[in-house]
Amino acid sequence: MSYSLDVKVITWERLEFDSKEEMEDVKSKLESKELISSSDVADYLRRSFNTIDEVTEDMSLDDNDNQSTMEITNEDGNTIWQNGDCYDEDGNLIEKN
Repeated sequence: MSYSLDVKVITWERLEFDSKEEMEDVKSKLESKELISSSDVADYLRRSFNTIDEVTEDMSLDDNDNQSTMEITNEDGNTIWQNGDCYDEDGNLIEKN
């Protein structure tokens, strides 16, 4: 039987611009809300972000609105333990395992 511990972390990612003009274009689109998320930027430039490994930090329950930041799952992907609150599709609190 296989078990996993999943951990939610805070990290930064970086996308390198090819030129100052490209950076100014993206900056303008972010300011005007034409691009909203990092996914929007990556799609627009047809490029992906690289994770900056040196700045990865553990996420606390407070950082995640008391929702789990650590979960143990079984081989079927079912959560058998978590360190925070869990809610169903209707927003009802589910008691911890």
